[in-house]
Amino acid sequence: MKKSILAIFSFLLVSGMVARAEVDRVKKGRPTKCAAVEVEKALMSTQRYIQGMDNIKAFAEDKFNGIKAKVEANTKKERELRNKGGNDNKELLALKHEKENIQSENQEIEGQLQQKQQDLYMVTMRDLQEAIEIVAKRDGWDKVDPKTFYVAPDFDITHEVVEETDKRYKKEKSASKFKKKEQKQAVAKEAPKGKSLPAAPAA
Repeated sequence: MKKSILAIFSFLLVSGMVARAEVDRVKKGRPTKCAAVEVEKALMSTQRYIQGMDNIKAFAEDKFNGIKAKVEANTKKERELRNKGGNDNKELLALKHEKENIQSENQEIEGQLQQKQQDLYMVTMRDLQEAIEIVAKRDGWDKVDPKTFYVAPDFDITHEVVEETDKRYKKEKSASKFKKKEQKQAVAKEAPKGKSLPAAPAA
């Protein structure tokens, strides 16, 4: 599934640039300068994707550790109840419902993880598309194709695209931090100043 999605996005990624390049080539009457990008390698090498996946893994570990603890507690309660010869259907039924709730929570977390991965994939692909266009215009490439088999090193611009993507991501993060800082300062200015407490009476 992931491979097929990647192939589709790879095609869409360059199709627009290819069409524009062909029009420009015909107008200029010269051979097309072609380059290639190993899309999957580029995507997985970007700082946004690497840091994003680390965050997703940390999220998954935290959530699934919580689920594991709940399952172990539920199992322990059920075992203790049965060891004591407990035949209280209400208690067993409550434990059963608790187990079902844990399973539902686990499925919800899996859905959240899939959504987070999809969102990360989409935004990183957007970054790559913008970086490819910048590198192609900067370095004079008319056409950029997804790398499938062999491409001579001089025509492989994967590294340049990753560098450009990371540079833009770094600027984005810096701008975001600056904006948050400004928002905090604005909130601090708007907050009412605290009134001084009256002096305590003399003993």
